[in-house]
Amino acid sequence: MASLKDIRRRIASVKNTQQITKAMKLVAASKLRRAQMAIAGARPFANKLETLSTSIISDILAGAHFNDPKKVEDFLKKLHPLLQSRASDENALKTPKKKIALLVVSSDRGLCGAYNSSVLKFAWKHYNELLADRSLEVSVFFAGRRGSDFFGKRGVRGTWFEDLWAGKFNNAKSDKIATLLTKKFLDGEVDSVEAIYTEFRSAISQIV
Repeated sequence: MASLKDIRRRIASVKNTQQITKAMKLVAASKLRRAQMAIAGARPFANKLETLSTSIISDILAGAHFNDPKKVEDFLKKLHPLLQSRASDENALKTPKKKIALLVVSSDRGLCGAYNSSVLKFAWKHYNELLADRSLEVSVFFAGRRGSDFFGKRGVRGTWFEDLWAGKFNNAKSDKIATLLTKKFLDGEVDSVEAIYTEFRSAISQIV
């Protein structure tokens, strides 16, 4: 049986732990508020940019009056190399398998509720669905250590963008990913890029 001294020491230890976790909670809440403000400020711009981009391309195609899908594809390729489609029969003859780059976005650490588990569960299912198609070849890229560790434990190795979430996030870090995947697409190393990530709704709701 524990002595009174041991019990008091245990109580003091628990109180110290409570103080530490309370401090961690305050720091996390402060970081979350800053992240929410950043998302709230950027989202209207991103949504408008996406709407305008889709509208502009639609207007261009409508004005061009194309009846042949092949002419549409050729036109888009000339308009910008990233708008080309690699799903045509012509390209399929040159490349036996369509090469897909799968980008999985997660965090570097845990204690994120269902954030990581939701993304990784969806990503693993989708990855295996792609593998089931014999006409596809899949390479995996990870923005976040948790995704890399999750797939690694299941025997899947990919490219991990290290130190992506360390310190303050900025455009240079996201450009690192965009530049690499864009180059791989333009060089013909991949035919399609798919990203699995979450849309932030609230602290307890993130939609994969």
